[in-house]
Amino acid sequence: MKFLDVMGSNGPMKASVLILGTDYFGASIPEKHANVLLNQYWECGGTTIDTARIYGHWKDRLDLAPRSEAVIGRWMQLQNNRNEITLITKGGHPQLGDMSKRRISKTCIDQDLYTSLDNLRTDYVDIFFLHRDDPFVPVAEIMDILDPHIQSGRIRALGASNWSISRIQEANQYAINNNRTPFTVSEINWSLAQTTPEMWGDPTLITMNETEYQGYLDVKIPVFSFSSQARGYFSKGFSNTLDSAPRALRFDSTENRQRLNRLIQLCNRYHCSPSSIALSYLTSAPIPTAAVIGCSTVTQITDCMESLNVQLSPADRLYLEHGAI
Repeated sequence: MKFLDVMGSNGPMKASVLILGTDYFGASIPEKHANVLLNQYWECGGTTIDTARIYGHWKDRLDLAPRSEAVIGRWMQLQNNRNEITLITKGGHPQLGDMSKRRISKTCIDQDLYTSLDNLRTDYVDIFFLHRDDPFVPVAEIMDILDPHIQSGRIRALGASNWSISRIQEANQYAINNNRTPFTVSEINWSLAQTTPEMWGDPTLITMNETEYQGYLDVKIPVFSFSSQARGYFSKGFSNTLDSAPRALRFDSTENRQRLNRLIQLCNRYHCSPSSIALSYLTSAPIPTAAVIGCSTVTQITDCMESLNVQLSPADRLYLEHGAI
């Protein structure tokens, strides 16, 4: 496994460049199978697990509590490996079923964090992300809410998920000026496939674009990319099965079809899988980047791990994006 550093309250922490995403653990991926996936990832040298207060919820049964964190908590207890895991969770997500009801407040953030700690069977998380932003809440108020949790040791590093780079910069400037803890990592929607919040039907998402990318080059904090393989868009396109993959078709566009064709050329050149090229596109970026991989089979995990043997050159990345070498 390869790693990158995320600055925490006690110094740098190691995050795997391939992070195991657990969105469906305890829901469409039952706990027994989730444990198989966690074990496989662990055996492959992966040490970073990404969950959230809302992960593992049944979309048609919002009355049932989300279960992903509880599954992970029991697994870590069984493996007795909590101190070897870089554990990520997120809070402050809008109300399930109504994304317009934002929850960036002291009451909601505190409630989510304490519930997460109970479910994860731990007294701290390595990285706590605010799952969404609320641009109507001043950054000063938000950073003041979060800082006591850092001081108490409940959180070791702060992350912003689906925050624009401009809001992150504003929040961090306030933190620096007022002896508060800044954000040291971001998580946004980023893959080789170009997309927009409109394509997802979710205006609260932040997707990588030229403005965001330039901002990260300037700020130099790590980026964790979710939907890093565009929901299988390139793998399905490679095998000519896109039409049977509605989630992957969310990324379908003329531009992404062209990127798919160029990805196929690199697969043939380097004799590797579509996942290897798609993931290496991210982990070879000049921005320190880790890819969150959402896998439902052991084979998918091992396929993703092959990307660690692929290092794309700047020319390769330009070719994938623009067709230029």
